[in-house]
Amino acid sequence: FFSSRRRHTRFLYVSWVATLMYRRRMLCILDLCFNAARGRSQKDIVALSRELKFEYFALVLLVPFARTNMRASPAPFVHAVDAPDWGTAVCRAGLSRAQSLELCRHAVVRGAWTRLLGASQSWLRAHGILPPEQELPAKGDNYKNNPIWTSVAQSLQYVCLHAAPYKRRPHINVGEVRAFLEAEQVACSEHPCTRFAVIGDSQVAAGAIVKGRSASRAINEELTSGLPTHLGGDVISFSGWVGSAFNPSDDP
Repeated sequence: FFSSRRRHTRFLYVSWVATLMYRRRMLCILDLCFNAARGRSQKDIVALSRELKFEYFALVLLVPFARTNMRASPAPFVHAVDAPDWGTAVCRAGLSRAQSLELCRHAVVRGAWTRLLGASQSWLRAHGILPPEQELPAKGDNYKNNPIWTSVAQSLQYVCLHAAPYKRRPHINVGEVRAFLEAEQVACSEHPCTRFAVIGDSQVAAGAIVKGRSASRAINEELTSGLPTHLGGDVISFSGWVGSAFNPSDDP
């Protein structure tokens, strides 16, 4: 496949996408191969760069983790995350395992816009004054408040688990994805091999988590950095979106 005599190969990545659908978060590994295939036909021969070869080797090494763990038990809690302009915060509230499993069934199932917001929208979003219906550029792609998730966000007693300022403030959407990954890290350290729900008010972060990757390189790098926790701890997280007014992690 990586012949030293002829450093070319027919570029087929559809089979990798089908394999990684069992663990969608691993789709973030497919970065350079998507760029190399963009604008080409299926019959084109593509020269493999050194970096692209490393990407394929990473897929070969990690493909045993691309499976769905049906034995992962529901965690007895729900997390809520937020990332304003100063840092990230993670909160937790207790739930029964039956309630947790039911909440995961009503999680976001499709990704909409997963790119970084523009400068003006990013500023408005960081200061909490961007209306939810204006967060995504395409009309009709916005998420709607799910009454189940809104009820869980408003009716439970949440405790702050993590609140830390940025050393260097990133783009607002990068920070929102980072907050979600920090919630995974907390869950992994205490309850490995579980499935749990995460409440957030970022439509971009929810879409990136559900898709498993993003067209934005910065967001994709964040998702890739979270893979060791996601795979090593064998945690399965489900994202739910609520409006900023209902997000319990907004206070910390």
